[in-house]
Amino acid sequence: MPEVFRKAGFVVEAFTRLPYLCEGDMYNDYYVLDDAFFVLRPV
Repeated sequence: MPEVFRKAGFVVEAFTRLPYLCEGDMYNDYYVLDDAFFVLRPV
């Protein structure tokens, strides 16, 4: 993933994985999805 940001002119300063709760359906009350948060700095 860092090479994608580098090609766009950014460097990753920090990142984390976060849970994302999504509204459910008739089978589940909710779903837990993975989400990512990146702190970028221009090169």
